[in-house]
Order: sequence, then structure tokens, then C-alpha cells
Amino acid sequence: MTRQAVAKHLSALRAAGLVEAERNGREVRYRLTPEPLGGALAWLVTVGAQWDERLERLRRHLGGNRPGSPPGRSSPR
Repeated sequence: MTRQAVAKHLSALRAAGLVEAERNGREVRYRLTPEPLGGALAWLVTVGAQWDERLERLRRHLGGNRPGSPPGRSSPR
């Protein structure tokens, strides 16, 4: 990855509020600001749980694993 590409990525992260920049002479030090990611994380958890429920219903509908059984083992036929 080129220096220019790194600078462009850091600029985008800074614009999104995900990093803070602190200039010290010729150096610029970046620090992660994780607070803005809280909303995204909450959304991912919610959507992930919804997909888990949907996939479990599909698995039961197709005659796959019973709820609570270990993954990779199908129910007896």
C-alpha cells in the first residue's frame, strides 16, 4: 500500500469521525475513536440475530438440525 493510499484512508476515517489526528512537529499521530462505531455494532447484532432466526426456521423447514443440536449433525430420518 502506498503512502498516498494510507493518507487517503486516514483522511476518510478522520472525516467519518473514526480517528483523531494530532500533529507533533512533522509527525501526525492518529488515535482511534471507537464511540461512533457503537451504533453500527448495535445494528450488526440486531441484523445478525434476525438472520440466525431465519436460518434456523429454514433449517427446521427443510428437515435439518433440530433446535439446540450441535452444528454439522443432521437429525435422524
